[in-house]
Amino acid sequence: MTIGGDSVTSNVPLDRFETGRHVGNESDDHPRDDRSGKGLRETRRTTWPFTARAANLERLGRWYGDRSVGGALITGPAGVGKSRLGEEALRSASTHPSVRVTGHQVMKGIPLGALAHLLPAGLTRDLSLGEEGIARLFHGARLALIERADDRRLIVLVDDVDQLDDTSLAVLLPLAIDRTIFVIATVRSTVAVPSAIGVLVKDGHLAVEHLAPLGLDEVLTLLHRVLDGPLGSESGERLWSLSGGNLQVLGELVRHAQATGALNRRGDSWNLGELVVSGVLEELVGSQLSALDASGTRVVELLALAGSLGVADLETAADLAVIEELERRGVITIAVDDRRVRATLAHPVYGDVVRARLTTLQERALQRWLADRFDDVGCRRRDDLIRFARWRLEGGGPIDAGALLQAAGLALIGRDADLAQRLARAAGDRGAVHDASRIAVEAAVLAADHRRLESVAAAVWSDRSLPDGHRLHLTRRLAASRFANGSLDGAIAALDEAAIFVGDPAAAAALSSQRALLLANTGRAAEALGAADAVAAVDEPSIRVELAAARSIALACIGRFSEALDAARAGAQAHGELPPWLTRRGMATHLVNEAHALAYAGHYAAARAFIDPALDRARRAEATGAEMWFTLVLGEIERDTGRGRAAVERFTVAARLADRTGQHAALVWALVGIAQGSLLLGDCAAASTALADADRAGDSPLATSWSTRERTRGWLLACRGDLPAARRLIGDVADQVGAEGILALEAALRHDLVRFGAPAEAAPRLGELATLIEGPLIQAMAEHAWAAATGDVGRYENSIEQFADIECLVLAAEAAAEAADLHRRRGERARAMILGRRSREYIDRAGGARTPPLLRGDAVEPLTEREREVAVAAAGGLTSREIGDRLSMATRTVDTHLGRVYRKLGISRRDELVVALARQNPFP
Repeated sequence: MTIGGDSVTSNVPLDRFETGRHVGNESDDHPRDDRSGKGLRETRRTTWPFTARAANLERLGRWYGDRSVGGALITGPAGVGKSRLGEEALRSASTHPSVRVTGHQVMKGIPLGALAHLLPAGLTRDLSLGEEGIARLFHGARLALIERADDRRLIVLVDDVDQLDDTSLAVLLPLAIDRTIFVIATVRSTVAVPSAIGVLVKDGHLAVEHLAPLGLDEVLTLLHRVLDGPLGSESGERLWSLSGGNLQVLGELVRHAQATGALNRRGDSWNLGELVVSGVLEELVGSQLSALDASGTRVVELLALAGSLGVADLETAADLAVIEELERRGVITIAVDDRRVRATLAHPVYGDVVRARLTTLQERALQRWLADRFDDVGCRRRDDLIRFARWRLEGGGPIDAGALLQAAGLALIGRDADLAQRLARAAGDRGAVHDASRIAVEAAVLAADHRRLESVAAAVWSDRSLPDGHRLHLTRRLAASRFANGSLDGAIAALDEAAIFVGDPAAAAALSSQRALLLANTGRAAEALGAADAVAAVDEPSIRVELAAARSIALACIGRFSEALDAARAGAQAHGELPPWLTRRGMATHLVNEAHALAYAGHYAAARAFIDPALDRARRAEATGAEMWFTLVLGEIERDTGRGRAAVERFTVAARLADRTGQHAALVWALVGIAQGSLLLGDCAAASTALADADRAGDSPLATSWSTRERTRGWLLACRGDLPAARRLIGDVADQVGAEGILALEAALRHDLVRFGAPAEAAPRLGELATLIEGPLIQAMAEHAWAAATGDVGRYENSIEQFADIECLVLAAEAAAEAADLHRRRGERARAMILGRRSREYIDRAGGARTPPLLRGDAVEPLTEREREVAVAAAGGLTSREIGDRLSMATRTVDTHLGRVYRKLGISRRDELVVALARQNPFP
């Protein structure tokens, strides 16, 4: 039989599913004594027939068979049949491995609460704190689900995905991305979809199936089957109109009509009498709940607060007959697992209505009852412990410190800082001061509460009985917080003070390794290397990883790139020795360090060839953090090789990813990168906007963040024509980073001075740096500086070739343009013509460029350096008086220079300068 082409039978096959096994909601936990559930009648409440959804079901099966699809998101109004469609998918795919999880408001704050029945019992016991503990938990949960897949895609029905805890989501979604599981998620169309789900839909991993309410014919056919007889056409139309085609509302209406006697059978058909309802699901549910007796109301209230309970637990609150009656009336549902019989409310709306009606005192009394029950039988399931602890805090009663600490650890994993803090405080009040401080520190970090972190540290800092492991944990968090808030000295002070207390050599080495890394990240390369070298040989991989990262960053700062490369590779090797749950986290750091060692030396092709595949792998794995860092590195390579448009594109993507992942330092870096790429193109307005965005984003604690931003300000001044101000700012920054020993960046800044017209000032220092820094880039910079300072055409030729060989296209173009002008002044037109062509070729290969050194115009007689400087300033909008003030010359002299510029460029007005200077020289 069909309705509108859809079968109404409930046994629609999914031809895309193959033979296999069905995994229900069985639990691996030790069973609580729920066997009394056997007293429930064998014949459960009859489920309404599955109607008018065959096409939807067939699409789910087709998507399952398509490996390009990771799952489906089923949306629609509350009660429209989303859960039922998912259940039918599981039933129809009964030969395939499948599981069901349910999101619930009560369980949302419990990490892995929705997955508790699917995971090993000991997974959340003895968890370590911080990122390592979370990584270990994720690793174990992933493995457990992969094992259930049994070499095929595990079907996971996630009901009410918006109510799923974040940890469960974070475990499930990567498995959907790599197609280990096929997710069928349901969500009401009136609520916000979790951002992680939205991203998967946008990226094409999840298909969307929207369920509309049933039509009149579909409702009539369904009610005929439900009532085992036809319904009068007028009565059917009234029920359809009142329900709006919503299955849940329709069911409540029919139950309400039967209970009040409004729906009666007369002969062969059913007729609906007077029925007074508003048609709103919440009100219908409220009406049904109001009709319950005291025992039934208590059961419903307990389930509204607990989410789910074993039937044995409920039997201590009400007779089994009451529970059976609630199930018969459709208020609760009973699920029989392998080892327990559990009860839940039939629909989330029921819980919403009940919780809204409870007074504070009623809620506390119910929580106390629930906690007492769990105290009697023990917390066997993972989700029991945190619920028990919360109920004790809210409802009162005894609880030991150990249970509070374990629950607090779970709250941290669930990213509930407030609950973790409360639980830790309660554990501290019960004597577990040291362990409670570790929890409190993590909660403060999670909440980004720097003051709270300092307060927690101060409370236990002078306690010499504090174990070394606890002190190390606290110190690392304290140092990281101070560093992130701009106080390197405060961070170092925390490490040095902790070293006085710590006696364990491994803990002392860990403090020293973090000291080295902090110093390296702030550009204090010599100190970082000294701190790293002072650490004796250690076996602990995590310490070797940190030391290698510190060495790689510090060595790159001072231009010892081959050693930096070796250190980055050593760090990656040590990272591979970490426990399995940590090997995938943080590996991007070593890859970025290796790419920087190659690129900063000038080996751009090798750096690009190395990082491109890493970016592809990160994208495929949906590793957004790694994708962001690799994109940043590629943006730097595009920028340093002169490809302005490509740089802006890369940095824009990186900024979006940084904003999505909350990576503040990377966001600042990316925004400054957008400005730099825009400046290569001569787009002062876009550069100014991006730089202002970076300023609003704030400061980054990384050492080169400030100097790179100030360098960009200097370039913006040059873009606007104020070359003297640009030289002053760039010179000041170069002096500062040189004093700090950041030689690689100092070299780039000194070369900027050459490009902005001060080669004699910069050439000697660049010559010195060329003896200290490795790689072809510094050699080309130094050669160019001496060529510009001395007018040596041979050195110009060398520098052009050197820049071109390493694909520094804009630098090669600038040097060629300068050399062409030099030859033209000497009357060597043929050589000037060749160099002019080369300059244009490099610009074309870069995708276009308009940097200040390239603004030379197309005059047959080239501009002198002073004329060009005056012209660039005038083109930037400066008045003659302003130009004179900056160049220390009279206004009349400025105008004289401008007159010669106009004559050479063939123009007559100041507003023609911008176009005239950007024109290429006349040699074809």
